[in-house]
Amino acid sequence: MSFAVSAVEFLRKTLAYPDWRGRALYGLCRGVFALVPIRRRLMLDAFKTSFPEKDEAWHKKTLRGVYRHFSWMIVEFLACQNDPSLVSKMVVEVEGRECADAQKASGAGCFMLTGHFGNWEILGGWLPQNGYPVQPAARDADNPEFAALIERYRANLGETTLRKGAMNVRHMIRQAQAGTWVALLADQDAGDRAVPVTFLNRRTTMVEGPAALALTAKLPLLTVYSLRLAPFKYRVVFLPDLVGDPQERSRENVAALTQKANAVLEEMVRLAPEQWFWFHRRWKTDPDHPGVKMQ
Repeated sequence: MSFAVSAVEFLRKTLAYPDWRGRALYGLCRGVFALVPIRRRLMLDAFKTSFPEKDEAWHKKTLRGVYRHFSWMIVEFLACQNDPSLVSKMVVEVEGRECADAQKASGAGCFMLTGHFGNWEILGGWLPQNGYPVQPAARDADNPEFAALIERYRANLGETTLRKGAMNVRHMIRQAQAGTWVALLADQDAGDRAVPVTFLNRRTTMVEGPAALALTAKLPLLTVYSLRLAPFKYRVVFLPDLVGDPQERSRENVAALTQKANAVLEEMVRLAPEQWFWFHRRWKTDPDHPGVKMQ
């Protein structure tokens, strides 16, 4: 077992909340972010472009907020490994539940749009714990040992994922048509062969997967995300189907639905910018300058 995996397991085994160990781990994570300010310049530059109306003090405050949020996210995810029931206790508000309950009552599958916002790991456990047949499509970490650990942690919370090898289009469509809600995190850079969009004031690309899959399978595309209210307290938000009336899959319809999905993700980030995963190089691809890597 590698040192990193052993360290995570040690922290997990000794962690409980609310007690001094949870607060101590939070302090440790904050200290690491302060001493090794991961992608600090990248994020500050992104804040300036994404929120030009805000001043430098706001940019720095938001950066500190990002570090606080992700420090608590680490504590929460590890604490729930020792007590998976914490997941449902942490969600204290649910908005738009009627959208999800209507879909569940229909017995049909669907596709779900979400992003790296709030605590997506806790959300991934809360949904199946509350009877929603969700199966997220997840890319494995580059380190196989660490990927296996994360997969085990997710399983502890009741989450099963579509991993590499099961994330092909046909399999996901079959899963959805069989009644599964296939969740797709669609807020990362998508490369040159994706749909051009403007996200937070900058040109980039977005994967067409959520739109293309929903239109091909003729199933709804719902949105779900979690919003931190306080440490260990979240609101889960469901938004209505983005597809609306059934449409044929065409290049134009896929592009139009992708633009709608992009707008929903942007609105989500604007609600609480400090809760989004700014560490990722979201604007790496500029569709107006193919082949030129940005950021």
